[in-house]
Amino acid sequence: MADICPDCGIKNSPSHRQQWLESFLGDTHARMLEPILNMTAQHSSTIRRLFQRLWKIAAHALARVGMVRLVDDQSDHPVIRTQMLAESAQRLGVQIQNIRFLGYPSNLFLARHNEEEIFFEGVPRPLHQSTAVSWMDDKPRVRAHLGNAGLPVPKGGVARTLDEARAVFQLLQKPVIMKPGSNSGARHTTIGITNEEQLSKAFQKASQVSYCVEIQEEIPGFVHRALMVDGKLAAFARREYPNVKGDGVRTIKELHAQENQHPRRNETLYYPLPALDDPEVQQWLAGQQLTPTSIPAEGQMVRLGFKDLRARGGSFHEITPMVHPETRALCERVAAVVNDPLIGIDVILLDATISWKDQPCGIIELNSTPFINIHIDPLYGEPVMVADDIWNMIFPTLKRRD
Repeated sequence: MADICPDCGIKNSPSHRQQWLESFLGDTHARMLEPILNMTAQHSSTIRRLFQRLWKIAAHALARVGMVRLVDDQSDHPVIRTQMLAESAQRLGVQIQNIRFLGYPSNLFLARHNEEEIFFEGVPRPLHQSTAVSWMDDKPRVRAHLGNAGLPVPKGGVARTLDEARAVFQLLQKPVIMKPGSNSGARHTTIGITNEEQLSKAFQKASQVSYCVEIQEEIPGFVHRALMVDGKLAAFARREYPNVKGDGVRTIKELHAQENQHPRRNETLYYPLPALDDPEVQQWLAGQQLTPTSIPAEGQMVRLGFKDLRARGGSFHEITPMVHPETRALCERVAAVVNDPLIGIDVILLDATISWKDQPCGIIELNSTPFINIHIDPLYGEPVMVADDIWNMIFPTLKRRD
């Protein structure tokens, strides 16, 4: 069995070559598609309806001759998001079918309510989506679009060669962060870059999985994920690094053992914290002048690594009711600027209960296919049934949740 790449940090990660190729082809496809979307923007709903009709006809025709199967039960689908969408659909009276080729689950679906049927890929979207879909998942272009609209984004630049990276680096306040230009989920990302030697190593790491890299000034705080449905904030979660929280009584070792007994850290959606003898954990403890036998103060968060990946013990805390009204308004302004009905927003804040205007803040990326499972199934906080909101947007005659 191949070793897990330490910079990917997850099991069953695609190969570096595959990730790089997907990055290149995805950006090339988006840039080719955008002019067409712009030229046909005023007719986009009509065009989408045409493609919807063609896909539905094709799916049913192939099913009749046995080339594909239309499967109602999604409980065995490998994507958790699909299972959650299916559970919500069943509860609301929506029939969802997976289009399976040779018996294998796919990312293609049909959904039906009453006499209306749609085709979708991944997450259902309404017909009136915007041209932003062509650039929403491209970090450098997101920074440019939102920055031009006067929204808070980190200063930075994009580079395809090490010389270009050095040129961007010289213009930024240190430290900086470097990450792959396409969505990476913190994989192959380097923080705390203050010199060119670190920059060179970071470029080598990031360019393994992306044909371009993004370099940004670091913003202190947590990544928060906002889900916007039809222009409104549906859910807001804080992404936490692996950590333990002190109680003024127990040692870090004891707190670590207790947290790893959490029944949800069962390697389905959330994973155990990394071992205390892990080199990265030891490095972070030393940087905080702590050891496994230290007793942190009550409420003190002890960070155990820089990667907030769930496979490295990272978690999500659903905090929608606590979001400050001005931060909520910021998210809704982003949705208005992007003008798309379904958006995931990643924004860095120290504290979401405080206005974004009163603390460091930066929108670092958008997602056209948001991970709804982090809101429906957070490790901490009250779940938000955002799949219901999405189905209500697609089929307005459904009963809305309160």
